[in-house]
Amino acid sequence: MPSILLDVSYAEELVEFWSHRYKEVKAELESLKAAQPTLAQQPDPELVSQNEKLSELISLVQDESNRRTAAELELRELFQKSVETEALRQCASRLEREHGEVTARLTKSETERSVLVQQVQTFFVQASALAIEARRWRRDKIEDMYDPAREAFVELDFESKALSFEHGQAVIDALPAEIINNSRLYFLPRPPSCMPLHVPSIAKSGYWFFPTVILPDETIFELVVEGAAGEWTYLGSYCSALLPGYDMKLSEWMILDDQTKAAHCARIASQIGAQNQQPPFSVQIDVKRRYDTGEWSVPCYSLRCVGFDMELYEALHVVAKTISPTNVLSQPSTPISSTAKRTAGSALAGMPLSVSDGANKRARSLH
Repeated sequence: MPSILLDVSYAEELVEFWSHRYKEVKAELESLKAAQPTLAQQPDPELVSQNEKLSELISLVQDESNRRTAAELELRELFQKSVETEALRQCASRLEREHGEVTARLTKSETERSVLVQQVQTFFVQASALAIEARRWRRDKIEDMYDPAREAFVELDFESKALSFEHGQAVIDALPAEIINNSRLYFLPRPPSCMPLHVPSIAKSGYWFFPTVILPDETIFELVVEGAAGEWTYLGSYCSALLPGYDMKLSEWMILDDQTKAAHCARIASQIGAQNQQPPFSVQIDVKRRYDTGEWSVPCYSLRCVGFDMELYEALHVVAKTISPTNVLSQPSTPISSTAKRTAGSALAGMPLSVSDGANKRARSLH
């Protein structure tokens, strides 16, 4: 271990020196301690000013930061809105173009529709004129076959009164036995159940198309037809036979109402398929197509008037009053000539035909 050599000759002076120095430092420290509260109570004005400026600057920086943050958020929202607005503008532009195209197509379609409507109207007028000509041609044939001058079965001033009832079966059931024994009643409801019937007036000959029940030639039946709904007229005694070469013309078929066409096509379709089975709709469509194209035509049958049973006429009115006292209509029935309008004195046809057979004294329905 090294040794440190000290000169002890100066020891007293050194002790005195450091003792004096210690006292001076201690006194200075005490004076500083005494002066510190005074310095704290009296801050430096320049330092205070700088602190205030610094605080103000910090506040300004914070405000600017907040403003810029809000501005940035607003800018982002505006940017997002601008993007959405641009997308909406493009969509609106596309829709406007499509609207223009659709408007142009609609205008073209309306023009074409107007042309088609005019063509259909012209076609219907032409078909109606042809149908009128066909009915006149067929009526001339009926007049040649059955001289109207010989059909004086009622007085010229006789006015037939219409009957009002719902079901022919109820009338048949209420008729006297002597009427049932001596008469065969044929009730023909109005369209669209059957094809049209054309008879100029009561007790006059005419024709009908494909009756739902084909009776043997020379079979006499009493024909009661429906004009307006629930309004019936006794026409007289008739017999019917096929009228070859005088089938329904295509023009007459075309002006028939759709319900009458559909009912007839369904009836024909049911005869094509199996019995007691509903024919497929496709078969009915095919049947209608054949009629619409003229490939098929509806056969015509003559209606030859052979008399007018006044006793039956009066019995029908009595029965109608029995069924309902208000059922007999007071006004005369209008002439009966079938068209597609289905009013009294217009289209008369039917599907279920009620027939009274005197052999067994009861009524039955033929289908």
